Amino acid sequence: MFMLVLGSIEITNSIYLKQALTSVAYEGARLASGASGTKSDAESFCTQLLTARQIQGASVSCTQITPATTRGTLITVTVTAPAEQNSFGLTRYFRNRDLTAAATMPRL
Repeated sequence: MFMLVLGSIEITNSIYLKQALTSVAYEGARLASGASGTKSDAESFCTQLLTARQIQGASVSCTQITPATTRGTLITVTVTAPAEQNSFGLTRYFRNRDLTAAATMPRL
């Protein structure tokens, strides 16, 4: 019974982490796909959101965007975080695993 409770806590935490990464990727893609959006702005904004959500060890990558990037070009923001570094450490289910989320939007 005790292991079931610990496992449930870890699973719930990983679901929260995956949802948070998805939300951060979406917000970054939304910013980057704007007419004046830049790669550095999107990555910086995502990093701020990750810090606010207390997600440790995450990395952010974004499609290269320049002023010449045409409208309709797909912009992808990918956010990755290690599950172990963001877990309570109660179980070993998520050791050496990364959770990744990506969002893609067309350039406006």
